[in-house]
Amino acid sequence: MGIDMAKIPLELPRFVIAKNRGGTWAFYFQVPKRLQPEGWPSGALRLRDERGGAITDPVAAVARGRELNAQLDRARSQVSAGPVEGTLPWLIADYQKSDKYKKKAEATRYQYDLLAKQMIAWSKAKQHPQIKQMTTPAVLKFLSQYDDRPTLRARMAAFGSILWNFGRRRGAATDNVWTDLGLEKDAPEVHIWADVEIAAIVAKADEMSRSSIGTAVLLASETGQRQGDVLDMRRGREWDGATLRRVQNKTGAYVTVPATSLLRDRLAALPKENILLVVAETTRQQWKQQAFSKAFREIANAAGLPHIEFRSLRATCVCRLASAGCSIPEIASITGHTLVSVHHILKHYWRPDSDQAKHAIAKVEAFRRKHSDGVQEHTSLS
Repeated sequence: MGIDMAKIPLELPRFVIAKNRGGTWAFYFQVPKRLQPEGWPSGALRLRDERGGAITDPVAAVARGRELNAQLDRARSQVSAGPVEGTLPWLIADYQKSDKYKKKAEATRYQYDLLAKQMIAWSKAKQHPQIKQMTTPAVLKFLSQYDDRPTLRARMAAFGSILWNFGRRRGAATDNVWTDLGLEKDAPEVHIWADVEIAAIVAKADEMSRSSIGTAVLLASETGQRQGDVLDMRRGREWDGATLRRVQNKTGAYVTVPATSLLRDRLAALPKENILLVVAETTRQQWKQQAFSKAFREIANAAGLPHIEFRSLRATCVCRLASAGCSIPEIASITGHTLVSVHHILKHYWRPDSDQAKHAIAKVEAFRRKHSDGVQEHTSLS
């Protein structure tokens, strides 16, 4: 005959509160402030099912209340209370302990950690709800604060999707609320360096007693390698005095790059005791990614080039090789890009100049002369 709305027919677990709202039961889980572990949501937490729907059935409320009490007991029993299980801080902490995270390149982990801090602050402002309760509209509202920075917004959405897929495999999330968001894709912020800009940064780095930064810039611009690979290159292992050989950190691609005379002269001038090709002047050790980025930014600002980014040197190398007449396979063999990636970079950033047109016409003329000579030879033999 239905439930007597005047009284719950079951004994509710500890901290579970029932309220009759217009003939429908609403259930809440409210822990006194003095008993809340660090990170536990303050206020009354509405009991919801796995799909985020509000629980109205007393039996389901009892089951969910027992689950939350078990989580509370585990959180309170910890010597150093960590994030509450099922919340976003808990999911992030769990992901950062995983092999998937640990196998990422150092630069990638650093970027993920920056994004994670902003997500945790968002979760805290919402009193750390369970991730199963988060919705796509809530995600879009969070991302709207980055509308003026579409690249950061896209990175945040991508990282959120990675976390939710990880959570789904752990049973902590059901639907991935970070997919199919309908966000406009922003073109990557890439500035193709001019030769004078490269020379200016190298000169300013030397002037500021940061010659290692100048060496790194030349390594990246002449070979198209990523920052993480450049900072890890060593004499003997990668550099034999004439050729660079490297297994790239990110993709595992193996590249063999004969050094240009410009790069060869720079590396030949390095102190012989340096095993690393790029050594931090302050520590005499390998640069940490964050410290290197900070030092590079100081030099770029001092050189009057605040807009340039080190990461754009990879695309810059691709475009310079194309301007020199290199084919797409030749470019890929140097930089380690896929053929598709090289084509994409050239399509978006390469601008052919008059010299390219002259080279092309010279090739046409050479082909015609060769073809004409062949025809004449065939005619004379006939």
